Amino acid sequence: MLRALHIENIVLIEKLTISFNDGLCALTGETGAGKSILLDSLGLAIGNRADLGLIRSGAEKGQVIAEFELPKNHIVWQRLDDLDISHEYDLTIRRTLNKDGRSKIYINDLPSSLNALKQIGPLLAEIHGQFDTHGLFDPATHIDYLDHYAGLIDMRGDVSRAFKKWKSTKKALEEKEAEFARAREEEEYLTACRDELEKLAPETGEEAALTAKRNHLKNTAAMVDYVSTAQDHLSGDKGTEAQLRSAMRAIERLGEKDPSRAPALLETLDNAYAMIEDVSGELNDIMHDLYEPDVSVESVDERFFALKAAARKHQCMVDDLPAFLEKINAQLDGITQQGDVLSALQKELIQNEAYYLKAARELSSKRKAAAENMAADIAKELTPLKLGRAQFIVHFEDDEQWSAQGIDMLSFRVSTNPGMDAGPLNKVASGGELARMMLAIKVILAKTSPVETLIFDEVDTGIGGATAEAVGDRLARVGDDKQVLVVTHSPQVAACANMHLHVKKFVSDDNLTRTSITILNQNDRLEEIARMLAGAEITSEARAAANKLLERHAA
Repeated sequence: MLRALHIENIVLIEKLTISFNDGLCALTGETGAGKSILLDSLGLAIGNRADLGLIRSGAEKGQVIAEFELPKNHIVWQRLDDLDISHEYDLTIRRTLNKDGRSKIYINDLPSSLNALKQIGPLLAEIHGQFDTHGLFDPATHIDYLDHYAGLIDMRGDVSRAFKKWKSTKKALEEKEAEFARAREEEEYLTACRDELEKLAPETGEEAALTAKRNHLKNTAAMVDYVSTAQDHLSGDKGTEAQLRSAMRAIERLGEKDPSRAPALLETLDNAYAMIEDVSGELNDIMHDLYEPDVSVESVDERFFALKAAARKHQCMVDDLPAFLEKINAQLDGITQQGDVLSALQKELIQNEAYYLKAARELSSKRKAAAENMAADIAKELTPLKLGRAQFIVHFEDDEQWSAQGIDMLSFRVSTNPGMDAGPLNKVASGGELARMMLAIKVILAKTSPVETLIFDEVDTGIGGATAEAVGDRLARVGDDKQVLVVTHSPQVAACANMHLHVKKFVSDDNLTRTSITILNQNDRLEEIARMLAGAEITSEARAAANKLLERHAA
């Protein structure tokens, strides 16, 4: 509840502090005395638009400080925690307006922002007046009012969690689908690379092995040339063996002529021939060892250049090709696994969607039943408030709108006369009708609303007698559960209050117009209600009537 309000240099108030009680507080005074200043000041404290015209004439700045006292389970403490604003379960809001247009906001003496104030202000107080655009006049809040009325907040929390889970899964699926689509675009290229490398079958260390093999083959080729040359010289048509055979035939013929010398010569040549045959045999063995029919320098070079080309294509070293092939295989396996993940997410989304819709439709069903009860409860309050021909309905849109609040889009609508289509609250009813309609709604919603302070302006416009008493009774009933401030011209309404503030405009000693707000004691209150009944000249009859009103509501 609002515990105290400090006002400094706002309109006609130079400096004022008001402490408030629980229950119903009436604010009365002559027309033009400045009763709206209190509402404007409180409006600043809860985040309403700052109008520099509110700064008192001659002052450089105006300031409002509102002190609130709220239960520890009130939703505002969680909101302050979310905003990282420290508190010890007490709340003080200070707002300063400067003539240069700058506005400063402090929450618990810490600099804050208008955005933060707008997040907590509507949880603290509601001002119901002809030009109000907040609270019940904002259709976005109506679903909250209905859920509080019906006790559906916990159920809505379950729906909210189901919605967030569905939305999170949907986002994950969309991201995975995009990722999978990109992967599928690469899959054909990766498959071609894999097939190419698997056909190439690179091995770690193969580049060095091929280089060594190439050098070895070049050495072998030279050795083959040398052996071949030696073989040609020894075993060729004109080689040493052929020459020796010719020489031996000539010496054999010599032996026919000179038998004494030829045998020794033939023996020497025969030994030489045998030695040459041995050398030729060894050369053949060497040639056989050097012979590699399936390997050539050309084939090694072809393999080497194929590996180099693959390394250039994939921008890696030759020895990294096997690892690159493993990487490609892993990517292709990942694409397959992504498909599995995608399928799992699709199933999960279907499950989460079904769970959300089941919970949301159950919530919607309970809302619609509660809406009928709420409309019936409010209807009972309308006739005593001179709104017997009015009708209140909770309008549900036909289409489902998925959100954390469920599938419902709803708004409160009223029709003030038979045959008239129901429309938005602030578009159909006049100022006085509107205020009383708000009162009827608040009587029903007060116990379940988290807002602790309600302010009504113009609630008694155009009424009197029994209707005014009905308004006062209902304000007092709301005051049993909430703190209620009412700006009123009705003595019947004022008499229902358990706290009475009187607003007075006067000219001070320095010839400046000022406004004062005074808490009335019982005698002063009797005089004020008598004035409200009789006008400027208070009669004994007016005092008696005022006393009767006060006694009636004191009983």
